[in-house]
Amino acid sequence: MKIVKALPKVNFHKMAKVNKGTNVNRCVHCLELSTFRVFQANGVNRLACVMCLQSCRYHKHLDIDAHSIVKNTKLNFKEKITRQWLRTKSYFLGNHIYGPFKRSRKK
Repeated sequence: MKIVKALPKVNFHKMAKVNKGTNVNRCVHCLELSTFRVFQANGVNRLACVMCLQSCRYHKHLDIDAHSIVKNTKLNFKEKITRQWLRTKSYFLGNHIYGPFKRSRKK
């Protein structure tokens, strides 16, 4: 018997950009410099990277650098190769369209 799970109810806040301007951090998953946004899924605030849409739980009393999705150290050689592979893969496969994050498909 197959169990069907419901998709989480997602609410995006009006002022959801957490860091603006030159305050840009590096994501742990895509290893790119990007901004982060706060959204609410099933009543829980989450902090997400706008490039790869990976997220972690958002704690407003913590600084952005203290969250687990933000990388604070420099990239080593293996991570640089991984980042280049992810860039090449997205170049050939293209980006998906995510309406709430205002990402469009690159042609």
